[in-house]
Amino acid sequence: MDTDRLLARLLAPTMAEAVHPILHAIRARSTAFRAENGVWFVTGYGAAQSLLRSPALARRIPGHGAPPRPEDDLRVLEPPEHTRVRAGLADAVPARRMYAHRAAVAEIAARRFRWAPGAAIEVVAGAIGPYVGESVRSLLSLAPPVPPGSRHGRLSEREYAINLALLDVAGLETTTVSLANAVQNLLRDPAHLTRLAADPGLIANAAEEALRHESGAVFSSPRVALAPLRVGPGRIERGDRVVVVMAAANRDPAAFPDPDAFLPDRAGPRHVSFGGGPHRCFGAAFARVLIEEAIRRLASVHARSPLLIESARRSGGIAGRVEELVVRTRPDRLPERTPDR
Repeated sequence: MDTDRLLARLLAPTMAEAVHPILHAIRARSTAFRAENGVWFVTGYGAAQSLLRSPALARRIPGHGAPPRPEDDLRVLEPPEHTRVRAGLADAVPARRMYAHRAAVAEIAARRFRWAPGAAIEVVAGAIGPYVGESVRSLLSLAPPVPPGSRHGRLSEREYAINLALLDVAGLETTTVSLANAVQNLLRDPAHLTRLAADPGLIANAAEEALRHESGAVFSSPRVALAPLRVGPGRIERGDRVVVVMAAANRDPAAFPDPDAFLPDRAGPRHVSFGGGPHRCFGAAFARVLIEEAIRRLASVHARSPLLIESARRSGGIAGRVEELVVRTRPDRLPERTPDR
């Protein structure tokens, strides 16, 4: 079956198949290919890393298309507007503050992830969503009430408000999805949490593996080539549209041996779930803090009262996600391995 037919299966609105076997089949045929609609799809890790960082890809070709609008946010801006807005946001919500907010996030995790002995809770809407939302709003409450200036210029109050709202909404959505997937993967084999409770030094690595294995980001935002680019045996021409399939790149066996396995102690290269280059996820540092502190809390609970998946429900399609996950404590004994759902 050719790549276009596989791609059509993958993107079908009614698609109910497992996603990664199709992505593996596409990547095995080509790590980068031009589909019938003219869009380049990149599925290999090496090509993905290179293109995500390339200054030769942009949202638009300068001088073509509509100019930036006052309501545009970081996702659609390009330099110099993007540079100015991102620098202003970095002054308002710097990465160092995201990391320094860890203690507050840990306290929120302790309140949100709580079980009575033998009790069951639905953790996606009942714990993960509220935990992420409260943590993000707690961080943003520390931002200055008026936009700070930077060496690239000052943000308008409108730009400032729009982009702080973006951090709130985007942080809530993508991190909730990534964390729900992470919790399900950790609890499919409860030995993972047992090991993390015994060796907390592995928690940061486990969070990175969760983001590689199944994050909330499947595709990059579409980009346009500003100049010809060589990718594998193909040549992307100026004006061609390019999409990186990050879910495929993150499971490229050329970069990640046994790529479908969830291995909290996996060594090797970094995933591409946060993108790269000037458009790398602005909130990546805080997303890491959120996922790490949730895992730390779950490992602590599990050490006292082992956790067991009671039921799980996932949505279909390419962006399949954990919609519902009921987790019960088992105070009497460690649960057996839960089969994949």
